[in-house]
Amino acid sequence: MDFSHIAELIHRATGLTPEAIGAERLSAAARARMHACGIDQPAAYATFIMHSSRELAELIETILEQGRPFCEEPRSLRAIEQYLQTAWLQGPARMLNVLCAPCGGGEEVYGLAMSILEAGVPRQLYRIDAVEISARNLDRARHGIYPEESLAAVTGERRGRYFRAVQQGHAVTPLLRERVRFIQAGLLDNTLGAAPGHYHIVFCRNLLRYFDAATRSRALATLRGLLAADGLLVVAESERGLVSGPGFRPIADPALPILIRRQDAQEDRQSSAGRCLA
Repeated sequence: MDFSHIAELIHRATGLTPEAIGAERLSAAARARMHACGIDQPAAYATFIMHSSRELAELIETILEQGRPFCEEPRSLRAIEQYLQTAWLQGPARMLNVLCAPCGGGEEVYGLAMSILEAGVPRQLYRIDAVEISARNLDRARHGIYPEESLAAVTGERRGRYFRAVQQGHAVTPLLRERVRFIQAGLLDNTLGAAPGHYHIVFCRNLLRYFDAATRSRALATLRGLLAADGLLVVAESERGLVSGPGFRPIADPALPILIRRQDAQEDRQSSAGRCLA
């Protein structure tokens, strides 16, 4: 069966390329939704989703729905803890605003909250906005209940502090949940409502690799606009080479997938003027 027209419709709606989704994953999701709709041919289903935003959303949900383990790529999380301890917490007390996009089923955002707390940031002085396009993933993140295999990399000490045992598995405690705000949106939707430069750290892992070059460029411009001057962008280790251009520079260790937002010339002038007036 030819699913190329369906793949193109998904790309237009989300920016996800057919290559990134994978032929097997696309085929399985499309076949499942075609069966649910009683449609036999991909061409007919493509016509259907062109006129049904609800069914297109269902197809995208089916493609995106997947669980992930906690504490993936721990080097990045340790580097963030070190930054918070040696830089952020050495300055005046202020609110740390963090964006996690996409947040998936919540493993990413709750793992990030653990690192922020263990770095010593007071619980009342940080806020994480967790953004996810998939309603199913977002619902799972809000519930915050995970099977044993998701917590394989979580130490016993962390389990005791951040989770409680429930019939369905392990539930996150209010200590993690209370400082997270969940938002259903796409990164390119421009619906976050955040002011330019609002976030001090942006976690955007395992998203850029799914975009084509043009969409990735738009996404990076959006992320740069959301970051404060000298704010940190964290991507997946496999995506480090995808972040290029003058908008970001690597931190001291170029092997880490963490970049610092560069100020442009106008911002530099404004910053200098502000120092002169201080």
